[in-house]
Amino acid sequence: MIVQLFEAAQLTSAFEHLIQLELVKPLERPSVRVQKEYLLMKLLLDNNQIMDALQAYPNCPTDVKQWAASSLSWL
Repeated sequence: MIVQLFEAAQLTSAFEHLIQLELVKPLERPSVRVQKEYLLMKLLLDNNQIMDALQAYPNCPTDVKQWAASSLSWL
């Protein structure tokens, strides 16, 4: 398996983009004392929406497909 490596700034930017798109949101109101990287987040998509998106995006990275297969199959 090939693992893709990303810089922390890229990951932070991608995560902030997910928040802007309202695909995830914090479970609690953000606090000044808690860094945003450590906030508990809720995924606002259901399993079917994720699986439909993966089928519509055939070039999706293998890591994401494997995550969906292992994490969503039991839900």
